[in-house]
Amino acid sequence: MKFTIALLSCLFLMAGAASAAEPANITANVIHDQTQGVLRVNGVPVQRFSGTPAADSGPLTDAVGIGQWLVEGDNVIEVEATGPAGKETQLVIVAGPDQPNLYEGKIQGSGKASYKLTLKDVPQWGWFSAEAWTGDDKNLLAAVAALHAAYAKGDAKTIVALYRPFGEDLKPYAGDIMAGAEESLAKGLKTAKVAPLPGGLKVARFYGNRLFVVTGPDGAAPIQVSNGDQTLEAGHFWIRKDGKWQIIRPQ
Repeated sequence: MKFTIALLSCLFLMAGAASAAEPANITANVIHDQTQGVLRVNGVPVQRFSGTPAADSGPLTDAVGIGQWLVEGDNVIEVEATGPAGKETQLVIVAGPDQPNLYEGKIQGSGKASYKLTLKDVPQWGWFSAEAWTGDDKNLLAAVAALHAAYAKGDAKTIVALYRPFGEDLKPYAGDIMAGAEESLAKGLKTAKVAPLPGGLKVARFYGNRLFVVTGPDGAAPIQVSNGDQTLEAGHFWIRKDGKWQIIRPQ
């Protein structure tokens, strides 16, 4: 769905103002054939994968730029896959097209593959300075419900305002990526369909109760917005800042 903020999440790797600490240009390639699972960075589920390739084609590949998730020090990049015996999932981690692969791991059927990557001089992402919230999950889930209502009403102004921490995180490297987002989103929402908010939402906490991940029973983001044959997932990654729940990464 090209009106979405979701497409912005990789743009900061392309260009931006020079900075002492730059995002790591690391891509995790998940190559899968009739398997499904999740890619995690430091425990955070950043990408789900599934699908069956066409009979006359090879395995499917999800190429995920993970620089926006990598932090100073040790990082654990992990794929967990579930699949039938005889089917394979690969995790191939690369730092650039002309550099050797950092890691190549294979999973036969179901299992895990992981790689530890140590980095320095990378950004201190917004969740490190976010408020540590130890209260009840219901407080966050109320914010998720409010975001869902904003999508249902086509309230692009409210939606884009919640993405402020995301824009601030990436501004030093890609400029003002939120510029024009409200107008574009409002246009797309006019013809979009917003699925009902599912029951049984789950909240996972990371980085000392500073980064929160909200998922539905199937592991997907709680908010699903469709427009034609494209789908936007939203309401996945949250922080608490200035006494309010806000979105730190789109999905």
